[in-house]
Amino acid sequence: MATTFLSRSRLTALVLLALLGPPCVVSAEQLKEESARLIRREPWSSVFGDQDVTLHFGLEGGKAAKGTLYWSLKFGEDRKLRRGETEIEPGKDAEVALKLPPVKQGVILPVTISASFQAAAAKKPAATLEQTIWIFPSNPFHDRTRWLEELNITVYDPVGATVERLTKDKVPHEHTSNIAGLEELQAGLVLIGEGISLREDRALPEILTTLAGRGISVLCLQPVDGEIALPGTSGAELPAAAQLILAQNQVIRRLDKRLDDAYWGDKELAPAHRLRLAGQGSAVVAEVGDEGYPWLEMSFPGEKHESRFVVTTFPIIERWDDGPTPRFLLAEILEFLSASPPDHSSRAEQMKE
Repeated sequence: MATTFLSRSRLTALVLLALLGPPCVVSAEQLKEESARLIRREPWSSVFGDQDVTLHFGLEGGKAAKGTLYWSLKFGEDRKLRRGETEIEPGKDAEVALKLPPVKQGVILPVTISASFQAAAAKKPAATLEQTIWIFPSNPFHDRTRWLEELNITVYDPVGATVERLTKDKVPHEHTSNIAGLEELQAGLVLIGEGISLREDRALPEILTTLAGRGISVLCLQPVDGEIALPGTSGAELPAAAQLILAQNQVIRRLDKRLDDAYWGDKELAPAHRLRLAGQGSAVVAEVGDEGYPWLEMSFPGEKHESRFVVTTFPIIERWDDGPTPRFLLAEILEFLSASPPDHSSRAEQMKE
């Protein structure tokens, strides 16, 4: 009769297996199914104050169940502005209609939207959500008139939409229809209106780069075609730039984290025109087309301050009313280009009130 000898460690393992049973293996699909996630459907985080909005909350993952959504809108830690509850049917979203509080001009108010879903007969929430929403006033240039005057903005705008907007919003500026007159500028900031054709105004890009090279910052809004020779590349006889940056939509949040960089209002931010690098002989150009980047930034060193040449294809003027981001983005870009940004201390004091 054969005898089998087991080592002490193997014998111990067999005893434990007999006592505990086989291991329980949980698949990734089961884990995902068991955990629910509460989401808000609206893609924006910035909104105008003093208006009615409807927020939509839904559950992803977990088992579909009927329950209650508890929500609140608060400012700071303790100041609740709105609160309520609503039922959620299995597989459907809950709608929360609320009136956003008004904010003073010059004040941007951060509020927190908190929500939790609790299934019927459950003792604790199955999922929670907390997000910051930024409530904006309507005027991005409130209390900035003196600063805007000091910018000494000169606008070249063949299309006319940008000048019309600046005039309506009482932004001080000088309007010129003469490209040659731009070359004579000795100070200030140059703004090229939205919809410019750099193919028709072929001399314009070189003039603008030369201006930036001698200390005058330039902003070109949404060119529809043409190209811009990059300074410092072979064959481009232009002032040397200290830095060249191509950026995607995330540059918006680099300028101001409170602004939206994916959706403006409920509409996706998808510029129709973009900038891509291309070779042209021995030079490199930024060519306007349907692929590439919506932001080109060139920096030029100076004795007193750094000047910049920014070209953006974000449709700022075209989508001015699609939430706060377009208009406040223009204000942020002007501030970015300014050698002397405005003082925001008064805004901080107003938020405390």
